[in-house]
Amino acid sequence: MIYILFLLSLGITIAYVFLIMSYLDGWNETTAISSIKSAEVQSVSVVIAAYNEERYIRACIESVLKADYPHDKLQLVVVDNGSTDKTHEILSSISEDRLVVLQEPKGFKKEALEAGFSESTGSIILCTDSDCIVPEFWIRSMVSPFQTKAANMVLGPVKIGKYRNLVERFQAFDMLAMMGVTAGGLKAERSYLANGANMAFTQKAYRKVGEIPRKDLASGDDVFLLHQFISMDKFKVHFQKDSDAVISTQAVSGWNNLIQQRRRWASKATAYVSSKDRFASAFIFVLVVSIFLNLLLIPFTGGLSFFIALFQLFIKGTIDYAFLTQVNLFFKQKHLLRYFIPAFLVHAVYILFAGVSGLIGRPYNWRGRRTT
Repeated sequence: MIYILFLLSLGITIAYVFLIMSYLDGWNETTAISSIKSAEVQSVSVVIAAYNEERYIRACIESVLKADYPHDKLQLVVVDNGSTDKTHEILSSISEDRLVVLQEPKGFKKEALEAGFSESTGSIILCTDSDCIVPEFWIRSMVSPFQTKAANMVLGPVKIGKYRNLVERFQAFDMLAMMGVTAGGLKAERSYLANGANMAFTQKAYRKVGEIPRKDLASGDDVFLLHQFISMDKFKVHFQKDSDAVISTQAVSGWNNLIQQRRRWASKATAYVSSKDRFASAFIFVLVVSIFLNLLLIPFTGGLSFFIALFQLFIKGTIDYAFLTQVNLFFKQKHLLRYFIPAFLVHAVYILFAGVSGLIGRPYNWRGRRTT
């Protein structure tokens, strides 16, 4: 029985290498779509759902309104999702004819976004988060694939803007990996992931969908909407791997807040519509479980399982480092690679934790709100 476990562990590890290589090939094949200046400028509605973001909301709004895009073609819709701090007060103090401020205290982010989508007048809906800063040419870059590739949906790159300690560096590493898997998985048709901090779709496509699925889950507005879109006939999604499209977001502070965030994220994994996404999540979870299981079996195998686990960690670490190095050539965060080993070890524990949390479905706190 032990030797069967060893063989399975080695087989899973080798299969993992091929999986990451497919993501890497997809990442390297993903390119930016340049805008055609002579093309007709499309109207855009930027939609933001905000909850207790008094620290960041003003800077976020200012960065969107300062973006290089025709004044009469840009609408910004911000939905206050029942904030208990000064978020709504700050929103009300901003005098700008392009800004529409709404209140949707019921539900979670999905309901707030839907309220914003209903008020959107642009032919393209562009989403970001209330703690993000967008670059000057963000809107132009994200709109380009709609003009030149007839895309129905565009996914954009996201990075952690500032990181000072291990918990924040871990999030920066994790975001690099997620961006690589998002773009690479889409290109290789291995998985379909999205980040709600940077995504866009046509008003026409959203009207066909009608709503964001799975209101019973507080998380997953981005992924579930993407899955709903790709289920439509002849739907085309593009990842805009362009430096002008990179959005900076904030890392959560402290391990407890990170744990709560990752419980929220894990809650949606078992509900993925795409079987490819469920398989990828389950496969990586099984790999990490096999590593920890081999470590637990050390006293009963004369130390042999230790070498199996060590081999697994070495192979996983090597391919992960190669993958992150390639992704990092785009994001230009070289100094992060110095912290690869501690972040890699934390990530292994995180995968185990997230997988168990997703299966058990434990309640968690979302910005002071208790969810079930």
